[in-house]
Amino acid sequence: MIPSGYSAMVQRMSKSKSVILTRDNFLDLIGVPYVNDIVHDKERLDKIYEAIAYYASRESTETIEDIKVADGFQFKVPKLPIHFNLTKAAKEGLKNVVTAGLITTAVQGPTTAVTSIATGLILTAAKNVSVLERKNGESCIIESLAERKTGKSSDVFNDLSARDCRHPKSGCVFFDKSDGFCAISLESIIMNLAKMEEKNLVSRVPNVPSIQWKVVL
Repeated sequence: MIPSGYSAMVQRMSKSKSVILTRDNFLDLIGVPYVNDIVHDKERLDKIYEAIAYYASRESTETIEDIKVADGFQFKVPKLPIHFNLTKAAKEGLKNVVTAGLITTAVQGPTTAVTSIATGLILTAAKNVSVLERKNGESCIIESLAERKTGKSSDVFNDLSARDCRHPKSGCVFFDKSDGFCAISLESIIMNLAKMEEKNLVSRVPNVPSIQWKVVL
């Protein structure tokens, strides 16, 4: 017997712009496809996807029975009866999880913890990442440091400047639209690191001859 309201539910689903969130398409849906060019380690991306799927299921308030066509498109998490309304604010939250995942898996390593612990670490880091000023290049700076474990401001400069922009859709003031490269200066990196230290996102490495930085998770 077909449950009452089932036909109406299917009609609502077919009219909505729902898509399935998968390991293969989640970066495209969130709007950060260029992460594939940054990370080539499958296990790191697996951990980030698992954290995204958990975050989406936790933040969702609508079940399949309550689907409504809304602004922005919705996606559903595989194996879960949940749709997630991908508004601009929701996208920012998901991007924070991706950035946190990039940082955490670089610092901790993708295989250092079981899935539940790795997801917890990523989501905890995402709360701190939310204060990053993407438009000033802070997300790229912290990713560079995470991948290096520790580094000087000049190391970060060499990682970023005159190279393909890591986050070309972030609205960063250092994005050179003419060639797609990062145009950040060493002075700007030094200033950003000082501000990020005040926000407890990075800290100075003690007992080293020159000023070096590391990520604070």
